[in-house]
Amino acid sequence: MSIKPKLNTSSLWDINKPSFLMVVLPYIGFNWRELYESPFYSLRQAELVLLLLIAIELVFKQLVKKTGKYEQVLSVLFICFSILFFYGNNFVVPVSEFISSILHFFIRDKLVFLLITFFILIMLNYIFAKYKKWKVLNVFLGIYCLVNIFSSKNLEVEKISPIESIQNGYKPITTNFNKNEKPIVLIVMDEYSSPDELYKILKDSAVYDFSNGLKKAGWEVRNSFYTYEKSTIHSISSLFNFNLSKDSSYGNQKNENIISKKMMKAALIDSLNSKGVSFSNYSIFHLGSTEPLTQLYLYPTSFTEHFLIKTSFSKQKILSNNFKFKNLIRINSNVIGHNNYILNNLTNELGTIKNNKRFIYAHLFMPHPPFDLGAEFPIKHSINFENYFLFWKFNNTKMEALLNSINKVGDYRIILTGDHGFRKNEHNENFHYTFTAFKGFDSLALKQIESIQDIGLLINAGFK
Repeated sequence: MSIKPKLNTSSLWDINKPSFLMVVLPYIGFNWRELYESPFYSLRQAELVLLLLIAIELVFKQLVKKTGKYEQVLSVLFICFSILFFYGNNFVVPVSEFISSILHFFIRDKLVFLLITFFILIMLNYIFAKYKKWKVLNVFLGIYCLVNIFSSKNLEVEKISPIESIQNGYKPITTNFNKNEKPIVLIVMDEYSSPDELYKILKDSAVYDFSNGLKKAGWEVRNSFYTYEKSTIHSISSLFNFNLSKDSSYGNQKNENIISKKMMKAALIDSLNSKGVSFSNYSIFHLGSTEPLTQLYLYPTSFTEHFLIKTSFSKQKILSNNFKFKNLIRINSNVIGHNNYILNNLTNELGTIKNNKRFIYAHLFMPHPPFDLGAEFPIKHSINFENYFLFWKFNNTKMEALLNSINKVGDYRIILTGDHGFRKNEHNENFHYTFTAFKGFDSLALKQIESIQDIGLLINAGFK
């Protein structure tokens, strides 16, 4: 008589033991549709991520088995870390906002994150180590996973036009070329309000001081220039694809689709490459094959990044510019560093240009919140019109200095523009109007530019 070996299923999974995979399952359940519809999705990519998660679970179980009397401590630490890794944003941000709005005590997210981490570690260590209630946590996570899988977010999906079906509003721009082409510099001032809109609120002609100075220097200025988009990523991607915004559905497109289909494959960059024009990216987005100077927006460029995009890991990675120590310590350090680099170094970078067939894009995260440039402009915590306008004026002062320094190192065709106006203005400003100024461009070509999103057409026409 043969004896059949018994399969010890508890060695594979035990509801009474801590489980890394059980922590991850609700996260997958909540994001499964978004991941399945990701532009980076493939069955192979999904399998690789799943295998990696299983491998982490197996390694975790082996480590726990070998720790002996420290099994409970290691289990608590690892499970707490996993919870914070995948769900930290769900309670760190609300707690931070509560402290700021109710107690008027402004605190960096990292500190809140650490305090909550410490609190959870202590509580879970007490509950699970003393009472051995891992089963309670696993049952809760299992139910939470099922609720997430069948949530309205996954079942009631808004139907929008596929991004591939949206055609750009390309039209040839008629222009008179100079005999010698000059490099083109595009400088975007994020969330820059139209002087005309500000004048309606303030009734103070001083709002035109900056633009009047540019006019005297020979620039063509538009104090109220239309933008189709209220979102930076939509506005800039449309500009780099010859105005996709003429299709009203473009504003509803998801960031990951825009990045993968319209920024990493930008029509303007492809066109310039075919003309032998070099491109320098001092922006906050991936464009063509170039990486940003500083990625300030949370978006994925691969399936693995998309899988992790809603974790606290991804958010802290972006906020700290790949976990740079100084950015982990100081508030807004990543944004301040980005803006200061452009303000202090762009001129030197331009001075090294030897080839006139060159396009340079610099994106200032100003006067966009946070209203902060370190010691030069200490942070204003309240996002209101008063603080915005102070930062708007400060932005003008910094731009005057930057443009003066650029003029000293060479002769360039320059476009200075906002992407949209101030969206949180309590005075009902129309943020579909911003400001644009042009230097060194043919007046005939400028007459054909009707919106911010048409600027890509001008840049493309600027090179033979």
